[in-house]
Amino acid sequence: MHKPVQQALATIMLVLASASTVHAADVTVSVTGLANPKLAGMPVGSVAGVQPGNPSVYDTAPAQSPLEVTGLSLVAGTWMQFTQVSGQVGNCGGGCWGGGPDGSNSLYSFDAENGISGIVNARLDALVGVFLGAQAPNLGTAPAALNFGAAGTDALGTDFTTLAPALQQVFFIGDGLTGTGGGTVQSFRVPVGATRLFLGTMDAYEWNNNINPGLAITATVSAVPEPASTALLLAGLGLVGVAARRRR
Repeated sequence: MHKPVQQALATIMLVLASASTVHAADVTVSVTGLANPKLAGMPVGSVAGVQPGNPSVYDTAPAQSPLEVTGLSLVAGTWMQFTQVSGQVGNCGGGCWGGGPDGSNSLYSFDAENGISGIVNARLDALVGVFLGAQAPNLGTAPAALNFGAAGTDALGTDFTTLAPALQQVFFIGDGLTGTGGGTVQSFRVPVGATRLFLGTMDAYEWNNNINPGLAITATVSAVPEPASTALLLAGLGLVGVAARRRR
């Protein structure tokens, strides 16, 4: 076999091998409106989501804990995608609908608690996530809050194609697409030290009075190859084609 063809095939095999280790499984999950991301990884009896001016009203673990995604191996530097996201939750006990996984048009923010970051200008009732390491998050320092308002100097918007959240930093997922109900699938980079992924919904405080758990957002969570690896694979295929034509 011509040497360039051999080299290209070797490159493709390496990419496919790395991709196969990442594509270990897809996991389908269901997240209710009661899932407060600031209780991620916290032990039973922990509190979060205190109502401003009324410290006696708050959320507790595990009743309002977010969902831990199991069945996926998290590898730093690899990517996660959220597909087939559907359903809705509500931010009150009856009839306050969120408008789907991307949430409503109302933008809310919350402050850091338990070592987990706040978030700025995220859509109410949207799907959100947070990566954690092996230790309880309150043993570390909360990172800065990400701003998901209209894209600009200090804001990311929600139509990004890739996002690299830090450990313990809450991030917007929505329907996992650059648009609302359509667009490009978004990719989320797994941070160094991450061993766990939790999913919750967006609110400002007191998740405990949100819509009953019978209504939820469902999603398929997948580990995917790094975008650069996909590009390399395509480039390798192109090289094989060129080399083969030259050989003939």
